[in-house]
Amino acid sequence: MTYTTIDDPSAHFHTQLYTGNGSSGLAVTNDANAGDFKPDWLWIKPRSISDNNVVFDSSRTSNKRLKVNSTDAEDSDSTAQITFESDGFDLDTTDQNFNQSSATYVAWQWKANGGTTTSQTG
Repeated sequence: MTYTTIDDPSAHFHTQLYTGNGSSGLAVTNDANAGDFKPDWLWIKPRSISDNNVVFDSSRTSNKRLKVNSTDAEDSDSTAQITFESDGFDLDTTDQNFNQSSATYVAWQWKANGGTTTSQTG
């Protein structure tokens, strides 16, 4: 079996710490070694407060999420808009899951499908 070596893993995965500002429009800019990093799959976990761990991906609309620490089905949060940017993501929300003033968060990000979307038709 042949394995491929990944010269720079930060081109495919990145962890970014950030602090919420409680204002809609917070831009979280990645400092990945590979430079600009546009995530396709984003997992946000509050670090300084107790709240949901949530996952967003580029194949769903920007307000659909999965709660990793819950058995809930996918849900839509009309107040939470996540925009994937070429160098990170924007949080157009003041929701404490993602952007409470002075709260700290970790965002685990993967490059998965290059920003393409999928759909299932019957």
